[in-house]
Amino acid sequence: MKTLILGMGNTLFGDDGLGITVAYKLKKELDKTPHVDILETTMGGLEILDLITGYDKAIIIDAIKTGQNSFGTIYKLTPQDLGNVVKPYNLHALDLNTALELGKKAGYKIPEQIYIYAVEIKENTTIKEGLSPKIKKLVPLLVDKIVTELQIDI
Repeated sequence: MKTLILGMGNTLFGDDGLGITVAYKLKKELDKTPHVDILETTMGGLEILDLITGYDKAIIIDAIKTGQNSFGTIYKLTPQDLGNVVKPYNLHALDLNTALELGKKAGYKIPEQIYIYAVEIKENTTIKEGLSPKIKKLVPLLVDKIVTELQIDI
């Protein structure tokens, strides 16, 4: 099974850099794991299609702000869990579900399995490098969860 691990976010906006940080750690841990590619991106919307196309499984790591759970809550979600928040005025800001549906209609080979590991954060608009102490402590836990998920498939 060809798997993509995709760390998303922006390291210039504090805890929003979580996905990128976890992806860096996974690259070190899974350096020679066959059939697993690990990438980081600040892109979203339709641009993500070019990254995930051709894989059987995608594991996406990102920060999330729902306001429904406490700071530092870890989620394992599917794209359907996120719902749709279509912003037709900005194709770069399409939600994941809409981007995936458009990709399928356009003939992209979308992964059959897509999981999102997300962590509830408080703030992602202030320029601040580095993760907050609480989110930084969650990085090894997320790495372990994702490594375990991969071992299920191997």
